[in-house]
Amino acid sequence: MLAIPKRALAALLPLLLAAGVCHGQNLLKIHHLNVNWGDASLIEFPDGTTWLIDMGYSDSDGYKVYSYIYDLGYTGSLNYITASHFHSDHVGGVDMVIGSGLLTYTAAAYQHIGPQVGGDSGYTTTWRNRTNGSWGPAATSPTAGQTWNFGGVEVQCIAVGDTNNSRTRLVDGTYVSLGSDENSYSLGFRISWNGFDYYTAGDLTSNAEDVLGPKIASHNFDVIKVSHHGSTSSTSASFLNQMKPEVAVISVGSSNPYGHPASSTLSNLVNAGVSWIYVTARGSSSPNPVSKMTYCEDNIVVTYNNVTNQYTVVGGPRNDTYAADEGTGEPTATPTPPGPTATPTITPTPTQTPSSENLLQNPGFEEGGTPPASWAKSGGTFDTSSDRARSGSYSGKYTDDNTTLSYAHQVVVGVTGGAQYDCSGWIYDNTSAAYGYFSVYWYAPSDGSGPNIGSEQFGADSENSSSWQYREGTVTAPSGAGSARFRCNIKATSAPATIYFDDVRMAPHVAGPSPTPTRTPTRTPTPTVTPTPTPTPTPYPDLLFSDDFPSSVIDTEKWPTNVGPATSVMDGDHPGYSLNLNGISAGGDRIESRTIDLSGQAGATLGYWWARAGSGDSPETGDDLIIEYWNEYWNSSGTWIELGRHLGSGPDMVEYEFASLELPAGAPHAAFQFRFRSIGRNHVRDRDDWFVDDVEVRGASTLSPTATPTPTITPTPVPADFPLKLSFQPAETDPVDGYMPDDGSDYGPRGPHEYGWQQ
Repeated sequence: MLAIPKRALAALLPLLLAAGVCHGQNLLKIHHLNVNWGDASLIEFPDGTTWLIDMGYSDSDGYKVYSYIYDLGYTGSLNYITASHFHSDHVGGVDMVIGSGLLTYTAAAYQHIGPQVGGDSGYTTTWRNRTNGSWGPAATSPTAGQTWNFGGVEVQCIAVGDTNNSRTRLVDGTYVSLGSDENSYSLGFRISWNGFDYYTAGDLTSNAEDVLGPKIASHNFDVIKVSHHGSTSSTSASFLNQMKPEVAVISVGSSNPYGHPASSTLSNLVNAGVSWIYVTARGSSSPNPVSKMTYCEDNIVVTYNNVTNQYTVVGGPRNDTYAADEGTGEPTATPTPPGPTATPTITPTPTQTPSSENLLQNPGFEEGGTPPASWAKSGGTFDTSSDRARSGSYSGKYTDDNTTLSYAHQVVVGVTGGAQYDCSGWIYDNTSAAYGYFSVYWYAPSDGSGPNIGSEQFGADSENSSSWQYREGTVTAPSGAGSARFRCNIKATSAPATIYFDDVRMAPHVAGPSPTPTRTPTRTPTPTVTPTPTPTPTPYPDLLFSDDFPSSVIDTEKWPTNVGPATSVMDGDHPGYSLNLNGISAGGDRIESRTIDLSGQAGATLGYWWARAGSGDSPETGDDLIIEYWNEYWNSSGTWIELGRHLGSGPDMVEYEFASLELPAGAPHAAFQFRFRSIGRNHVRDRDDWFVDDVEVRGASTLSPTATPTPTITPTPVPADFPLKLSFQPAETDPVDGYMPDDGSDYGPRGPHEYGWQQ
């Protein structure tokens, strides 16, 4: 338990409540994340313990997992992580969840015994590298029958695969011999709290489940997470007749082409008497829903309340309540569609009508056509296709017939000059012959006629990834703009080349991250962020820390921790050298300041200049620059707390911008530290460049609590926080009137002063 001084508790409690980390003492929450082909489940126990089982298929899945966990308030670490088995759709996202600059884990990492069947894959190797002891205890294998207790909730390991000996050991110590299928070696767990019981076992196959069922059936399972995405290889009628679950949850991605969940599995569940089947999404070849079933197109959260002995299941249109431990067998909330005994009359996908805020028509290309309705094109061929639909039945498909830039655009969108608009969309590009991105072009007339008066790009190269990639950005209409055209752009390096677009959006800007399109209620892959702060016009007077990075060597006395590493480089957009963070593919880099004594300060600010730019690969959605401080004052074990964040989804910057962050009341203490941290992803090109310069921490010990600092008057455009700096190079040059050397010495005839400051 964290040791929190009483004097800080009153100030800390609102922050914890806002962050979402004050977990209810009577609640158990199991989050099933909608991660394309894969699996990922986060369990929040009533004592605050967290356990993540599996992490999705790809980097985009992993980032979705990371973002979801971050949004819940777990911004530093988890307690337990588990790979149910070593297939890519279960461990492929680990490098976007665990590692430098992302999350760590504190208690344990678990995996089955032995290597992956057929030899470890690249994804398995990445999992092993992330769980080798660098970011938490080295991974181990649990013992069948082993139990844990978290706030009264019992977790029991009920199956442990052993590929070294081609068998799995079950909860009672017996073995089942297995063949050459990695799925069969999945770890299985039972989670129980008083009247509530939950089952999860990765992709465990029927040859093990059928033997396991009778050994655990006495627990009267309320919820089972159906193994192997509802495949025919798992969840047999024999197993279900033993388990008799009330609710079934199935993880199936919208792009899953394998026919999951299988019709026979759905029939087995219905015949076994389940009250309802909740599926995260409908795959590209998934069957039509059966009775008592919903394709939620969303995360599915099961919450058990130990006081009421009831649990709720929330996902997409469903919000149902059940009695635990052989309760009524029927949800107490009115189902949507009604009934659980009535045959649902739902459509297999969410409504395709765009949000009233979305200015784009036919944003999911569901109206079909060549080109799609309400869209025009320039070059190439733009039509609708069902072979790569992200959600719904169709996506936009663009084929470029030459190597010039081609694009499709919304016919016309009315805008207001000077207003901001949140834009987003999805790109699918699995060929190295093309890349795609989005942009907005502005026009003065309301009908979009005449020449454009400006443009703005957001969303970079879609990375030739064989999965949907999310792009977002906020754009500002020029003062004279009356209309715009939203563009889906494609640039082929060799023709023909094809790229897909779906769920595009352009809406008036709202504070915080852009919401996802209403037709796709899945969580956006960008975590909740703090908007870029505006400069403070009256800086505090006491300079307690400063670094203008005067050379290519970073001062290790000022920055004792440098992981990545960050470097100091000559940047033509700012005088002299600047701190450069590259967002390396290993997970990001960070640079941490020395401790700064802020005790006794009435307040403090952190100021700096920053810029986002790319050298080979610009920052993209999720490749953010984060500013944090060490919260040792409130927390004896220490926690990095976010002060601000600059999003990687924006365009490259031509000029630096200034930021001034007011430190919260708890920050001024004797061991204050701050850091700059970039989030990197596993790019082919690992140069997501962020630049930082002229960093200062200023205090206000000389001010009374009601005093107002006197503004420092400096010439425009330099903010008042930073006096005007002038280079004294070459060193033989006499000092300039009105300036003093940077070391504070008297003027003297000449000297090796690299910079001088205005008095």
